[in-house]
Amino acid sequence: MCFSYRTIMFGMHLIGVFARPVLPGIEIGDKVMPLLTLEVLPPFLAGIVLAAPMAATMSTVNALLMLVSSTVVKDIYLNYIKPTANDTEIKRASFIVTTVIGLAVVVFALNPPDLLVWLNLFAFGGLEAVFIWSVVLGLYWKKANKYGAIASMISGMTLYIIIDRFYPSVFGMHTVTIPIVASLFIFVLVSLITSHKFKDEKLFI
Repeated sequence: MCFSYRTIMFGMHLIGVFARPVLPGIEIGDKVMPLLTLEVLPPFLAGIVLAAPMAATMSTVNALLMLVSSTVVKDIYLNYIKPTANDTEIKRASFIVTTVIGLAVVVFALNPPDLLVWLNLFAFGGLEAVFIWSVVLGLYWKKANKYGAIASMISGMTLYIIIDRFYPSVFGMHTVTIPIVASLFIFVLVSLITSHKFKDEKLFI
């Protein structure tokens, strides 16, 4: 699997490099693959080739949209807002959440970055800043609790967004470094302060 993955990625990078002679006027990197496909393949075959990544994109977006919607409804609506909600209310909440998130995605997609890889890197940096200590300390530190995890996630996300948008080179560090360090400190501090509430409990069971 690793060999096939490396082969595919190596081929894709070579295509990007060698596309310049074929498409000398191209300026947006994200358009290399579709434009090159249309240039070198017959229209019928190019349509089939371009349909494959579009289908993969649609299925991925659909799965992630349903995942986020179900997470919001289950973890927030049913746990904190209305634990006694019936099936009709749950379906209504799911519909509203899915609609709002879907519209937000469409709005953000109207003004995409110049190269989608930067959006991907930003997302992975945010995942690291938000979830790394909740997973690591939640599994291996006995005093970890939900208050420390929530405080760590909120602080990591907030700091990451602020630093990335307004202070991208603070202290000469990468934007994710300070949020990770700060979220670790906040996780430990809040968990220790609230440890008396969870003497016999763990963060994960």
